[in-house]
Amino acid sequence: MSTLSPESATPVRAGEVDQSAISMLVPGFVLLFLLAAIPIVSSKIPPLGNYVNHLARMHVIAVDGHDPMLARFYDVRWSLIPNLAMDLFVPPLAKIVGVYWAGKIFVLSAFALILIGAQAIHWSLFRRASLGPLVAVLFVYSEITSLGHLNYLFGIGVALCGTASWIGLRGFSPGLRFSVSLCVVLALFLCHLSALGLYGVAVAAFELWHCFAQRPDRRMLPIDLAVFGVPFLIAALLLAAGPTGGATLGGSEWQLYSKAEGLWYVAKTYYRLYDLFTGAVIAACALWVCHRRWIRLHPAGWFVLVVAVPLYLALPFKAMSAFHVDDRLPLGVVLLLCGFLAWDLADLARQRRFLVAIVALALLRLAGVEAAANRVRAAVTAFDQSLEFVKPGSKIMVAQSGGDIPVFDTLEAVPCLAIIERSSLVSIAFSHPAEQVLVVKTPYRDVSAYVDDPPGIEDLRDPPQWSAYTQSSRIYWRHWAQDYDYLYVISASDASNPLPDRLTLLYQGPYFQLYRIRPGS
Repeated sequence: MSTLSPESATPVRAGEVDQSAISMLVPGFVLLFLLAAIPIVSSKIPPLGNYVNHLARMHVIAVDGHDPMLARFYDVRWSLIPNLAMDLFVPPLAKIVGVYWAGKIFVLSAFALILIGAQAIHWSLFRRASLGPLVAVLFVYSEITSLGHLNYLFGIGVALCGTASWIGLRGFSPGLRFSVSLCVVLALFLCHLSALGLYGVAVAAFELWHCFAQRPDRRMLPIDLAVFGVPFLIAALLLAAGPTGGATLGGSEWQLYSKAEGLWYVAKTYYRLYDLFTGAVIAACALWVCHRRWIRLHPAGWFVLVVAVPLYLALPFKAMSAFHVDDRLPLGVVLLLCGFLAWDLADLARQRRFLVAIVALALLRLAGVEAAANRVRAAVTAFDQSLEFVKPGSKIMVAQSGGDIPVFDTLEAVPCLAIIERSSLVSIAFSHPAEQVLVVKTPYRDVSAYVDDPPGIEDLRDPPQWSAYTQSSRIYWRHWAQDYDYLYVISASDASNPLPDRLTLLYQGPYFQLYRIRPGS
């Protein structure tokens, strides 16, 4: 049985690093995890973009038809959708701790899996514990997180742990490796296709390095290829059997600027200038560490880049029913490489300085996240107050007005709280048949968006003949005044009543207004 020798795999000196690192690793891990958890646990609705829209779906699944008002609008139809991690994890937990805490536990589980996965990869490669993989905490908040791509974030953690298992089992029997990899692939299929792709990149890169560095028996190559490829083939068959494989939303689209956006998304959270500053500080620290030669990338890590870069350039921005197909990959690769890095932390003093530096950088990074969370807390409190004016079992339209506002994606989705708190139909609830198990029942399906892009207030004044907001040219708001009871307008300022002959203002909040739609208007 062949194994990776620590001497050949470790490009920095060994010594007594293991013993001293282990004594600091657990408290360091716990401290950094708790710091990352603060914006999540301290908010009813964290500043995570579409989080509240997903959470509303979790509530519908959890009540399981026992709310007659919700049952009038929504149904749950399970199918082979590669986007089910939250749907499988949160509703059962919600029955125990409530949907709000269940959602937070899911997000924190994603953070924990990422940190554990980076450490597990490092252990599988170098056979020793290290504080180095804790740098992954600097990237658990990113644009991917702030947009609320939570199933993918959870999937990154699973992919990292799966990669560690593939590396650690490389010298074991093909049957064991195949069985474990198949379980990882099936789990990632349920999480997100992009996370499955990340695992494929990592495993393919490691196998390429292994072929060049270890020169395995050529007679084993067909078996190794089958162990690697068959689980992904099974995933492809599952995709074809489900509704996602044949779904389209205007076809596939490749965009050059999204390649730059994907790189920027690794550093970006909520505030552009602050993110540029924190990104520059982290980059400067990384360059200084490289200059001092305290860090090296495992040779297999270079193969990760060899595989990931051309794939990233080739991936489309839009495919099947999904957007942001390509710009998710850089974050996953960065977190993956956190485990492939070997750090020269050969003495206790250097380890202490490293841990202090990571905590300081994490605090710097989290300051912007907490500022966004404070804005969302104020807005959510106001939304809760406005819901007192909403009759249970009502139908709510969401529109937007004005320019961009801070954490706009989160606030845009907050009206979905009415699904949880008032058992209401909300126009922007996620119910795309290729992406979610939530189904809007007839006759309300025709007045539901399926996606979360609300129309502008100008569209409500004069519904167009075609709109880029809707899939397949569906103008679901054409008869909004007759189809809905209330209107939430998300706006950058305290806008005046846009349609005083049709709307009565019920509540003015920060970044939104609640109107009652006059009957017969």
